Amino acid sequence: MVPHFLQTPAASWRERLRRSPSVLVASDFDGTLAPIVPDPWAARALPGGLRALSILARYRPGVSAAIVSGRGIADLRSRCPVQQVWLVGSHGNEIAPPPRQPPLAWSAPAFPQAALRQIASTTQAWPGVIVDPKASACALHFRQAPHFAGRVESLAAQIARDYHLSLMPGKCLVELVCPEAHTKGQAMELLRRHLNSDLVIYLGDDQTDETVFTLPSDQFIGIYVAPASMPATPVIEADFNTHAAYWLRDPEEVARALRFIARLRLHPEGIAPRRLKTMRQPA
Repeated sequence: MVPHFLQTPAASWRERLRRSPSVLVASDFDGTLAPIVPDPWAARALPGGLRALSILARYRPGVSAAIVSGRGIADLRSRCPVQQVWLVGSHGNEIAPPPRQPPLAWSAPAFPQAALRQIASTTQAWPGVIVDPKASACALHFRQAPHFAGRVESLAAQIARDYHLSLMPGKCLVELVCPEAHTKGQAMELLRRHLNSDLVIYLGDDQTDETVFTLPSDQFIGIYVAPASMPATPVIEADFNTHAAYWLRDPEEVARALRFIARLRLHPEGIAPRRLKTMRQPA
């Protein structure tokens, strides 16, 4: 059973957060900072979560923040207008530093353009199917066209065979990935080392986030965000197929948790400044 992040005893993750000299707080985007919506291009992060990450990122020394996504960096930057936050896109294959910080040495394999042309040519006859090319991958979304799900999956399987790509299923999508591509877990470990972080708190809802949740628990605290189908009843512990140490219900709880993390880290004595005074300590 996985305990709820905000309902655990005060001596657990809260004490680790207080005593760690250097902390990195990182969150996935879709389904974590932003609610899942039918049109992926309409997704927007809840302002409370972004505001808390921005406050954490501006706090120096000892705290860094990152937003992680399967989206490309340009797309992610347009949806997250926050300063001093690291952006990790394309499932870990793109890493963009905050302004005035040097880039990391991090290269990724390029997705084959011939495969992309074949995907675009085939899917143009399937209204509602969205092709989302990235640095080392290409996602095919069918949330708006579920009747094409079988065709999309068959096309993806064929492209994977022809171009020696890996298949990665998601929520109403299938993604084709270069086999040499990096994972979110590899990117987060690189960023942890680069920032010399003693503790990483990572929130995510997707199968790709499991590559972070499996990293050493003495350095990483993983928080799984439940699917939208989770019953809206009070639950302290739940049985999820995840390696995460804790869980949260939805992006609204994610925003609440990030505000609480900011309050605990920035003001361990419980005295919040005016800009954080709206934070409520969970029961």
